[in-house]
Amino acid sequence: MNKIAITDVMEEVIYLTFVAIFIIFVLFYLSKVGTEASLIEEIYAKQIGLALDKATDRMELEIGLFNLYEIAQKQKYSGSVVVIDNEHNIVKVTAGGKGFEHEFFSDLDIIWSVDTQKKILFLSTVKPGGNNV
Repeated sequence: MNKIAITDVMEEVIYLTFVAIFIIFVLFYLSKVGTEASLIEEIYAKQIGLALDKATDRMELEIGLFNLYEIAQKQKYSGSVVVIDNEHNIVKVTAGGKGFEHEFFSDLDIIWSVDTQKKILFLSTVKPGGNNV
């Protein structure tokens, strides 16, 4: 073989190696970021957190969790899909993925419950430690 043919073959091998490495990185990235569960968890956590930020005293909210429960069922997840931590002001949403936590900045205490049959989150807000009559 002459030197030109060897150079052409080496260029092709190097090019194909770079393409293979690039494809591996893209697939790795998509497997980490692109799961449906993690996206839905993030959306719900942020929406609930933003709703709590805008809430006023004695406000009641109902938030449908239909999509979240569908994902949890597909992932065979049976734990709590929503947890609200009043002490640290964090909403945690988990539907079988890694879960997503979102901070909210309301000074109100949040009384919450999830109706798993109707797939609805019930939220009530009250002033902390005060007379809430």
